[in-house]
Amino acid sequence: MLEKFDILGYLNEDQLKEVEKIGEIKKYSQEELIVKEGEYSSEIYFIISGAVDLLKVETRTNTNIKFGEILAGETFGEMSFFDEGPRTCSVIAQPNTEVYILSRTQLLENVDDAQEIIKIIDEAITYDVSKRLRYWTTQYTANLQEQIDQLKERNNFGLFFVIIFVMSLIAILINSCLDDFFPNFLNLYSVAFIWIHLVVIVIPALITLTKFNISLDQVGVTKINFKKSVLDGLIISGLGIILIGLIAFGIDLITTGNQLTSKILKFPISLVSVMSFTYFIHSYIQEFVRATVQTALQRFLLDEKGYFSVFIAAILFGMFHVSLGTQAILVTLVAGEIFGLIYLRSYNLIGVSLVHYLLGYLFIYISLI
Repeated sequence: MLEKFDILGYLNEDQLKEVEKIGEIKKYSQEELIVKEGEYSSEIYFIISGAVDLLKVETRTNTNIKFGEILAGETFGEMSFFDEGPRTCSVIAQPNTEVYILSRTQLLENVDDAQEIIKIIDEAITYDVSKRLRYWTTQYTANLQEQIDQLKERNNFGLFFVIIFVMSLIAILINSCLDDFFPNFLNLYSVAFIWIHLVVIVIPALITLTKFNISLDQVGVTKINFKKSVLDGLIISGLGIILIGLIAFGIDLITTGNQLTSKILKFPISLVSVMSFTYFIHSYIQEFVRATVQTALQRFLLDEKGYFSVFIAAILFGMFHVSLGTQAILVTLVAGEIFGLIYLRSYNLIGVSLVHYLLGYLFIYISLI
């Protein structure tokens, strides 16, 4: 029964039989206390079946916190057996747990060869503790390095967000200056100005990504989930076009002269044009900027599900259109929420860019924006 335990593996057959005679087998029910933290005892426990939970008292709240478990075929209580010191943690049983308990005191009092047996067990414990210490040191170092890397990544994304935010404010300032001082220099509503607006933000974003070693995969420029993203984009765009078509049909029934339904029926033909292709590139770049802001917020804020980051990013993008009026802000805010949630489904830009492109170009084509 005990030969499977490593700590007793160095005992010969006769010594092992002596140990089995001295100890006792005890069964525990779920959450039954086996060892209490701080108590002095000299027993070592061998788990025959079941498992146990390790608990440590949290000093501020004086409550037990589980920090680990030990399974069948393993031992616990080695150090108290070795030095008869206080228990360093409490141990409670999981359901149907059976353990073999060996007392150092009972061994010394009832076995003639006790000193030799204890010496062998102590050496095995020393070796086992040394092996565990080496393992946990390696694990601790690896975990610490992982935490450092995560903190560094979080800081990088935080700085990245600040840079994008500042460049966006600069773009807003350019908007205001051109609108106030050079009203005829460039139409704020033109495609050319939109491209200039994006370049002011996109180029610094790409430079910052390179500087912080943030891969494009992390901001949606990736093959990962490509098919899922394309499917999402086509389905959502299709549903959106159908909904817009129904609304347009209703408007045409109520009013005259708009011919929205006729325009929508001709919409597929309009997609084969230079302007359509340009608008797709424009949509992809806009969604790239949105993805960088949203991802930076999600990583920096440790927003696991990402909904809060979507909300903040949508508000920021809405405010970036302040120079274009309240309507533009509200439309951008609502669209930003929708696009952000679509991006969350796959973390791939192609799908959300398709939705932006098809629905946005449809609105432009039928002169709703």
